[in-house]
Amino acid sequence: MDIASRYVSERGRNPRMPATKDNLKYKYNRLGKELDTIRSEYENNVQSVIQNLERRYNETRNWPLPCYGKLKRMIKDSTNDVVISKCRVPVHEHSIKNMGDRKDVYEQYTTMVYQNPKLAAAAEKYGHSGILGYCKLQKAIADKQRRSPRKDVEKMHKEEIETENDDLKHHIRCYDCKFLRAQDTLRKLKEDYSESKRYLPHLRYRRMKKMIERVIEKKELLQLD
Repeated sequence: MDIASRYVSERGRNPRMPATKDNLKYKYNRLGKELDTIRSEYENNVQSVIQNLERRYNETRNWPLPCYGKLKRMIKDSTNDVVISKCRVPVHEHSIKNMGDRKDVYEQYTTMVYQNPKLAAAAEKYGHSGILGYCKLQKAIADKQRRSPRKDVEKMHKEEIETENDDLKHHIRCYDCKFLRAQDTLRKLKEDYSESKRYLPHLRYRRMKKMIERVIEKKELLQLD
């Protein structure tokens, strides 16, 4: 069964939870809490690391002398085992990891949004696009930092709640993709740092600057959507 089929039929797989309005409202509230939790984990474990790296690097731009030792330290602080382990995709009920093989699922899930009307609507709503298994944010930083208030479930029709629940699940799984992208980015920074040790200091200094810049240029990693 392909990812789209699994996603669309998800509500029907649990016979203990018929799609009554009360059950859908209960699910809506649970999904909202799940999204808040994963967003908070991303803010604490990923966004804060990239922000700190960007702040420390920007501070060195105005210093007259090369900051060789400081560059080494900020890379090490951003890529130690604890930091990278906290960037892994969290364990949660609607994790994209529950949908199958990592590479296959991540690539299919984020590319098939345009082939499925419901998921395409969710992608458009939250500003995601599917490419190489990652959800990239398309709106400006300022727009994405302003979170829309969640709707009052008591005022929604049953069909509205179903659509909102689908949107929330997609939103949650796109956060999973952001975790994966951040972890891969920091692992690559760590690998590049290790490889740079074979260069002479003046050449290594320039390479370290470039590798840090490549990370902080990925502004989507700094955004909470």
